[in-house]
Amino acid sequence: MQIDGGKGQKLDYGICMPDLCIAEMPLTDAVIASLKKGNEVVFTSVNFQRAPNPIKMTLSGFTGVFDGPAMEQSKLQETQRKLQEEMQKKAEEARKKLEDAQKAATQQ
Repeated sequence: MQIDGGKGQKLDYGICMPDLCIAEMPLTDAVIASLKKGNEVVFTSVNFQRAPNPIKMTLSGFTGVFDGPAMEQSKLQETQRKLQEEMQKKAEEARKKLEDAQKAATQQ
């Protein structure tokens, strides 16, 4: 992780799955202050070919969101419910597509 081209900070992966890895780090007051002052943060992962994969994100609006009011619990629950429904829908579509492909393969 690198904020505004400053010194990079190594983040250790906490969880890895076939399609993604999640890095973890302590969210200290110094890190939060850097994010609030910064303009851009770059997260650079390394792919299986050991090539860097930088992902740039703007920090515009970070301070307002971080210091702003918390999301209402009911709104958070609704967002999570919608996300879960969408994930179930996509999983069902993928299952149906796989079943259709298997049927087509057995009929040939």
